[in-house]
Amino acid sequence: MPEIKLSGTELLHGAMMGAIIQIRALKRGGQHEWGMTDDNAWHFHIEGVLAELALAKWMGVYWSLTTFARRGDGDVGKDEVRQTGHENGRLIMHPEDLDERKYWLVTGNMGVYRIRGWMRGRDGKQDQWWEDPTDKKRFAFFVPQRELDTDDF
Repeated sequence: MPEIKLSGTELLHGAMMGAIIQIRALKRGGQHEWGMTDDNAWHFHIEGVLAELALAKWMGVYWSLTTFARRGDGDVGKDEVRQTGHENGRLIMHPEDLDERKYWLVTGNMGVYRIRGWMRGRDGKQDQWWEDPTDKKRFAFFVPQRELDTDDF
């Protein structure tokens, strides 16, 4: 799996954008998507953006700090990125995820990331992967890494 290391400048840009996303959530009254809690929201927003930067860097796609200006655009081009700090983590998908979009799993944190693969939304929303591994009533589709497409590597 490709490993991507972000530069200091990339880390700074990503951290700023992650903070902006968190501030927007606070301005909306602290409403977070998919059951995220206040105690981990800053972390998840910043690491999520850094994972997007890592994928964009690996793909050779320009990632702009204005990426979040238009809701509905992809995280990197038309693609979406899901990040976890767990090396063996799974790709998380939600019922409202767009069927035609590619969803990439990026693992890692603190500026070092691995691109694990991708799956289209329609293919990831299978009953066999529907679960709530934390028992916090946060059901989603959790796609194992072995099921992800890695033909691009």
